[in-house]
Amino acid sequence: MSESSTLRKSELIDQIAQRLEDSQVNLNKKTIDAILGEIFTAIKAEVIENQRCNINSFGTFTMRSRSARTGRSPATGEPLDIPASNTVGLKVSKKLKDDLTKKLAK
Repeated sequence: MSESSTLRKSELIDQIAQRLEDSQVNLNKKTIDAILGEIFTAIKAEVIENQRCNINSFGTFTMRSRSARTGRSPATGEPLDIPASNTVGLKVSKKLKDDLTKKLAK
C-alpha cells in the first residue's frame, strides 16, 4: 500500500505487477503501464462521449456541470467570479461500499 495519502501511478503499477506475479502471470511494468494508460483513455473517452462510464463492481463515472458562482479569494477575501465548468464524479457501486464497510469493521 502507498505510504503517501495519494496512490501514484508508479505505485499502482508496482501493486499490479506484484499481484500478477503472485498469480503466476508475468507482465513487465512497461506493459502494465501501457495497459493502465489504455484503461484510463477508454474511461475518459466514454465519459466525454456518453457523459458516463459504468464499471461493474467499482462505480460509475459521470460528467457533472458546475454553474457559475461567486467565491472568495483565499489570499484577500475579495469576491471573485468563478466560471461555469464541467468535472467528473464517481458514484461507487454497492459492492465497493460493502467491501469498504467490511474492511473498516475489522
